[in-house]
Amino acid sequence: MFFFIIIILIFFLFIYYPLIIRKTLLLLLILSFVGSIALNPNVSYEGAKLGVSTWINVVLPALLPFFIGTEMLIELGFVRFIGTLLEPIVKPVFNVPGEGSFIFLMSTASGYPMGVKLTSQLREEGLISQEDGQRLLSFCSTSGPLFILGAVAIGMFQNKSLGLLILVSHYLGALITGFSFRFYKKSKSSNFSSNKVTYSKKIRASLSHMKNTNNSFGQIFSESVKRGMEVLFIIGGYIILFSVLIQIIKHGNIIEPLTVKIRTIPLLSSLDKKIYTALLSGLIEITVGCRELSSIESLTFKSQAIFTSFIISWSGLSIHAQSLSIISKTDLNCGIYIFSKIIHSFYSAFLAFILCSFYPNGLFTSKGVFKSLYEPIFSLNLMEKFKYSFLLFLHFNLILLFLGLFFLIISKRIKRV
Repeated sequence: MFFFIIIILIFFLFIYYPLIIRKTLLLLLILSFVGSIALNPNVSYEGAKLGVSTWINVVLPALLPFFIGTEMLIELGFVRFIGTLLEPIVKPVFNVPGEGSFIFLMSTASGYPMGVKLTSQLREEGLISQEDGQRLLSFCSTSGPLFILGAVAIGMFQNKSLGLLILVSHYLGALITGFSFRFYKKSKSSNFSSNKVTYSKKIRASLSHMKNTNNSFGQIFSESVKRGMEVLFIIGGYIILFSVLIQIIKHGNIIEPLTVKIRTIPLLSSLDKKIYTALLSGLIEITVGCRELSSIESLTFKSQAIFTSFIISWSGLSIHAQSLSIISKTDLNCGIYIFSKIIHSFYSAFLAFILCSFYPNGLFTSKGVFKSLYEPIFSLNLMEKFKYSFLLFLHFNLILLFLGLFFLIISKRIKRV
């Protein structure tokens, strides 16, 4: 009964407590997990099967083109150039360098944990300061439209309107979170953006940096593919691991008694027990939580929007583990990142509640349509997913480029006047 609570506590204690306690807790966690797999081999196999299916059908086609493409753009100096172009827009609002616009758009286009990966990489290469990296993490860790519209709205709820509402509340919640974090260590200005250099000189310097790239295209491409696949296989391992974990928890009938206890609390007794089961599952794994919400036939459109937005913005311990494995290579604070995701989840849920007032009451109802555990998550086949993701990547970069050039032309005309 308390196994679920212990997992949550271990996850947060692992972040804050000293090394000895971390190692002890980690050892106990590993022993419990391995023992559960040995006692429930069939359940573990089903969980692993679901994890592999999710990785191949969802994560791989959604992230691979972005991982390879962004690696190449960073090496070629394009990210630095776009950052320089858009810094006058991004800096006043979010108090981050212009590269933040590129990271945010790549995160919104490809999904978790793209934003964390790019932010950590720029920090490792010294392109942003620690404070800027922390601010970027607060709003550049988002889900992608492929997952929200394809997997959740259409695949699970069969409701495009719900997907659009969740999409707006999720991204708008991220931007509000980023604006809130602009005051994080505001007194410490970034050494990367505070130098007194004119805007035109910065642009010329970034263009010169792009021209003076020493590595050949073949070297950049092969290295980008290598790095992208390494990160994707790590992500795949975490997905499979947590898929097995959630199956063991469900098989052990751990979440159900916990929801009964929660409903004994006076303020929380009005909601359906199935909602708490879905929320607790979503705290661990985002896909499982959303799928269980879609199976609640009595859930209203407003409740669907609020609870699903909360789960997607929180993202689950599975994605947090993926993100923390990337952040741990830098000097960025993992605890502050987790705190920003908590804020993001509540912002998104509140925005979903507000946006629901623009929809006719009672027009939308849940159908609980996710009938098969291994039903294809998207209507597209695998190659079409890769094509869609690649085109999405190109479109977002073109938007960034045209936006930056437009702002450059406007700024020059203002100076002439």
